[in-house]
Amino acid sequence: MIKGCVLGLALLSATPAIALTPLRAPEQIARDRILVARATQIITAKVGRCFLTVSAGRRTSFNVQFFLSGDGQRVTALRIVDVSQGSAGTGSRAAGSALERSAIKAIRTCAPYLVPEELRTWGGFWVKVAF
Repeated sequence: MIKGCVLGLALLSATPAIALTPLRAPEQIARDRILVARATQIITAKVGRCFLTVSAGRRTSFNVQFFLSGDGQRVTALRIVDVSQGSAGTGSRAAGSALERSAIKAIRTCAPYLVPEELRTWGGFWVKVAF
């Protein structure tokens, strides 16, 4: 089950690809947050349709972080982050469990993603999907 999705621009805790994003006025930042929220909903729904739940002995909660090109075509730098169980640390690592591999496969299979026109000029941004 997918619990949520965050784009790098949506929250201050995640950093966007600053070098790829143009400078924005405060009112544009507010508008961008709305666009990011819409893109987040689209990405979450699409990944949810592609994700096949596999039976896992011990249930873990984790996030998959990846870089999405501004046009939504390319998914790169996929990694598992913020694992709640079954890992000693909270850093990033390659997919280990069948559930994590299924999540990575869903993200790759679902590409390309629909990105609002206004976000395409950014060149790309980080996405974090919670499973």
